[in-house]
Amino acid sequence: MKDLAGAVICALVGLPSADRAELARAFAAGTAMTSMVRLGRPRLTPSQVARCRSVLADLTAPAVRAYADGDPSTVPGRMRELGLTESEALGAVAAFVLTGTETLVSYVPRLIALAIDTGWLARLSLDRTRLDDVVNEGLRFTVPSPVMLRSVARDAFVGGKRVKAGERVVIATISCAKTLGPFDPDRPHSPALRQLWFGAGAHFCLGMPLAYAEIRTVLETLLGLDGLSIVERRVARRVLIPAYERLVVRCG
Repeated sequence: MKDLAGAVICALVGLPSADRAELARAFAAGTAMTSMVRLGRPRLTPSQVARCRSVLADLTAPAVRAYADGDPSTVPGRMRELGLTESEALGAVAAFVLTGTETLVSYVPRLIALAIDTGWLARLSLDRTRLDDVVNEGLRFTVPSPVMLRSVARDAFVGGKRVKAGERVVIATISCAKTLGPFDPDRPHSPALRQLWFGAGAHFCLGMPLAYAEIRTVLETLLGLDGLSIVERRVARRVLIPAYERLVVRCG
């Protein structure tokens, strides 16, 4: 999954033919920036901002060249063709890079384990029309974005609780999503959730279609294999987003 995330990052910045070492470097660069975010700290320090700018500038350097070349087969070139300025294109690429790495690396193995443990992977092999139901329920049950941070724009009351402008709010997305109960793709989703794990309103995830494409790619690849079983699993410790440190799946 880290290789896949690195490959997507490389493709976004205009390096579609990167080798595995480049994939690892791209993934490491993305996580180096996201790992600086802390729940108890409202902003990055000046040194962290400088570090992030340096890493991002290095990571998106190929995107600058791809935008200048204007080749529509690259993501930056396609954005230029659609009328985005260089600044807008680089901003969009950076947003995809920063928001679509760690969550998918943690989520997809958990989805695969859930699908195998519950027998749903075998069911999907016979009926692929249920794939979206399994993916959406997997997202609801695992909640790859377990908390979200927001700043209060103006004084208000939320659920009877007064919040003041400038305060920081931690939204326990996992508590909201888990209220429906255990993993069950046959259960209709509550309209109240509305894919809350991707955010809402102006904060809704820009990279949701990209995330779904990556998830489906992996799941559909596995559906082409027979007799999948989990032979080893180890949970990651001391992480913000729950994940497997190691998940080994055997075919046949």
